[in-house]
Amino acid sequence: MNYIKSYSTSNKFAEIPKEIRNGPKKLKIEFLRTFWDNEGSISKESRLRGSSNSFHVINQLNRIHEELGFETNIYKDKHNLNINYILSLNKNIRNLKKFYKYKLFTDSIANRGDFCGMKLCRNSHLPFHRKI
Repeated sequence: MNYIKSYSTSNKFAEIPKEIRNGPKKLKIEFLRTFWDNEGSISKESRLRGSSNSFHVINQLNRIHEELGFETNIYKDKHNLNINYILSLNKNIRNLKKFYKYKLFTDSIANRGDFCGMKLCRNSHLPFHRKI
């Protein structure tokens, strides 16, 4: 709470602290890891997306990604009752390699969809590589 006015991005004061936005690359990458681990998803087509209900926050996240060389898009999620903004990484090999190089996802297990029960490994070249 020393750096962030609110933990909820629904709060109108929500923003990424300037210490992170203006901080060193290493700090930005670590912050993005928390974003992707918490709000990120990967589709069976290897599309990487993260969400926030604050356009201001998603726009700040977009700028950090662009500073690190990612190609991104922002769009509004029309499938949700609440307003939700999606940060999507363009699907290309450069973005995927950079995403895995920075280890923006920790190892995790898919909990729904076609890959339910499969492990997502950050060191693999495929989104999911084995059934648990």
